Amino acid sequence: MKRHLPPLLAIRAFEAAGRHLSFTRAAEELNVTQGAISRHIKTLESYLQRSLFERFTRRIDFTSFGRSYFLAVSAGLNAIEHASPTPSGKTTLKLSVTQSMGELWMLPRLSSFTDANQDIEVIVDMSIQPVDFERDDTDLAIRLGQLPGSHAELMQPVIPHLMVKSWNGVAAEHLFDEVLIPILSNKLLMNGGGLKQPRDLLQYPLIQVSLRPEAWQEWFKANGVTRLPKAERIECGHFFMALEAASKHRGVALVPKIHVENLGDRHNLICPFKSTLKSSGGYYLLYRESEANSAKIQRFRKWILANAAHQIIRSSPRPAS
Repeated sequence: MKRHLPPLLAIRAFEAAGRHLSFTRAAEELNVTQGAISRHIKTLESYLQRSLFERFTRRIDFTSFGRSYFLAVSAGLNAIEHASPTPSGKTTLKLSVTQSMGELWMLPRLSSFTDANQDIEVIVDMSIQPVDFERDDTDLAIRLGQLPGSHAELMQPVIPHLMVKSWNGVAAEHLFDEVLIPILSNKLLMNGGGLKQPRDLLQYPLIQVSLRPEAWQEWFKANGVTRLPKAERIECGHFFMALEAASKHRGVALVPKIHVENLGDRHNLICPFKSTLKSSGGYYLLYRESEANSAKIQRFRKWILANAAHQIIRSSPRPAS
C-alpha cells in the first residue's frame, strides 16, 4: 500500500523551525535561505490544510495544532536517528526529557551546547514515562519527581511522577525545585473582577494538568483556602499546554515558576500572587553511575548545571537597594 506522507523536505524544515522557534536559525542550521524555510512551511501547511505557526513581527510561535504536530514529527525523526548510523567522527548523546521541560527550557538552549560541542550529536526524546536505564539506550534524562526515601512536608504539593523504573545504579543531580504559581493573561484579568486574595482566583476557570489533579487544591490549602467551591476546570495534558490555554485567556493555570520565567513577556501573562512554596520534589538530571566519567556525560553535565545555576540566580529575589 502506498504511503501518504507529507513533503519530507518540508517536514525537516518544520522540525528545525519548531526547535528554534525561528525561521532564521532553522535556515542557518539547514544551510538554506530564510525564504526557503518559509516556503517549506507554507507547503506543509497547504498539504495539512492547517496552520502550524502564528507569525508575529519579530517572532513565531506554535498554533495548538502546530505544537502537537511538532511533537509527533520530532518523535518520528528521533526514531529515524536512533536507527541510523551516526555521522562519521561524531558521538551520539541520547537525552530524554519531559515534554514541557523540552519545549520550554531545553530546546531553546540546546544549540549553545551543540555549537560548543560539535563532535556530539544530541538526540532528544520527549517522554513523561519513567526512564528504564537497564533496558533503554538513553544516556541522560531530565525528570520531575521525588528522590527515593524523601517525604513531603506539611502543605507541600505532592509530585506523583516516577522518574525511573529502577534506582539501581542511577545517579541523580538536582537542577531546580518546583514552585507552582498561578498565571493568567492580563486581558482576562482586565475583563474580570479584582484579585485581592488567592480565593478570588475561583471566579475564573482553573486550568489543571491531568497528571497533577490535586495541585490546585494543594495550592489553595497552602494559601489558606481550605474549602473549595465547585469551579469550572479546564484539563490539559502538559504544563506547556496549560500555559498556552492561559495565554488564550481561557482561565488561570497553575504551572512551575521556571517555565513562566523562560517565556519572558511573549504571552502577556501575569502572576497575581507570588508563591515560594516548594513542591515535594524537583527536576533532576539522571544517568548511570557506571558512565559518570564518560566524556560526553561530563560535558553535558557541566553545561546543564551551569545553565541551571544561572536560572536559579536569575530567579532569586534581588536585595533591596
